[in-house]
Formats: sequence, C-alpha cells, structure tokens
Amino acid sequence: FLFFFLMIRRPPRSTHCISSAASDVYKRQVYKQIRDLQRLISHDGVPEEIKKAKIAEIKELRKQQKYLREVEKFDARYKKVKFFELIKTERKIKKLKKNLKEASESEKIAIKAELQRAEDNLLYVKFFPSNEKYISLYAEGSDKYEDKRQAILGRIKQKTEEKQAKLRAELQEELKEPDPEESEGIEEDEFFEVESAKEKKRVEKNKKESEVVENKEVFLYCCLLYTSD
Repeated sequence: FLFFFLMIRRPPRSTHCISSAASDVYKRQVYKQIRDLQRLISHDGVPEEIKKAKIAEIKELRKQQKYLREVEKFDARYKKVKFFELIKTERKIKKLKKNLKEASESEKIAIKAELQRAEDNLLYVKFFPSNEKYISLYAEGSDKYEDKRQAILGRIKQKTEEKQAKLRAELQEELKEPDPEESEGIEEDEFFEVESAKEKKRVEKNKKESEVVENKEVFLYCCLLYTSD
C-alpha cells in the first residue's frame, strides 16, 4: 500500500513559474531597489533630471511588484486545476496517437484534427499567462469562454513563433560563413583549424535544430516573464 501511495503523482508547487525561494529572493531585491531609489531622491541637491529618471525607475519596479503579487495569487489558486488539466490533456494526446496508428486512411483526417486541438490545449495549459485568471478547458460551462481561450492561445503561439525566429536568427549569426577576403592568407594549419571549428558548429546547429523540432516547448519558456504583456 505504501509503495502505491508513493507512486501517486502530486501536483507541482507551481505551474510554469519560478520556485518559491527564487521568487522570494527576487521580491526582496525589487523592494530593496525601490527603497534605495526613494532614499536617493529624498536627498537635497539631487538634479531634477536624475530625480525624474529615478522616479520612472520606481514606477517600473512597482509594476514588477504588482506582477509578482498577481503571479503568486493566481498560482496558488489555479495550480491544481492546471495540473489535472495537464494530465488529462497528455493522456488524451497519447490515446489519439495510438488511435492514429491503428486507424484507416479515412479515419486519420478526423483524428489528426482532434490531435492538433489537443496539442493546442497542452500548449495553452503549460504556457497560460501566469498573472491572469485561468480559464479552464474542461470545466462545466466552459464553452462560453471559447473565444477568450482562443485569443490567449493566439498570443501564446505568436510569442512562441517570435522566440523560435529569434533563436534561429541567433544560430544563423553564429554559423555565418566567414568573408572570403578575410580568409585570404590563412596558413595551411590555420585552414584546418577553421574547417574543424566550422564542422563543430554544424554539429551543434543540427543538434539544436533537432531539439527545436522534438520539443518546441523548451524554447517557449526561456524566461519567467515571456507570457506577460
């Protein structure tokens, strides 16, 4: 009995969010920055231009404080709902992939369409904006919020494409071929060193591109605030 109890998958502390310890450290840092800036502008003799710039910094830091409070509030409220909907969606995808292998040609079109919807739902659950009220996929009466869900999914996909495009541009920049004029006068030993380095970069590029194809979610979620507006 104890073995099966330990095998039960428990909900995570948070969904698509930094750990509580890291969040607490960041909140303290923001609070300290605001306090230090407020002390600075309270001193006599501070130039007006500097004072305006520091006041603008304080406003931005207060926005970050508000964002962190919202993330903490909604994460505590909806993390279990997100967890169970994540499990349900993953199981559905697994089942649809199995059915797709066993289906006839006439049945595959409908199954592929349903599989695409399930994968969109998985993207929706994993990368739903952390500072917004979660709109459930499977709750009773959730059909009336379909337009809102599609709008949020559109935002997630757009930011996904932007992140992937940025990553590909960085890879292309790293692997850019050298200028032929700059390559003139390279000694034989240096030539082979350059070729070896280029081959190494090609291998790294193929590896990174395969990771993008196999698990595109890895690149969607390089930073904590990527889903925030």
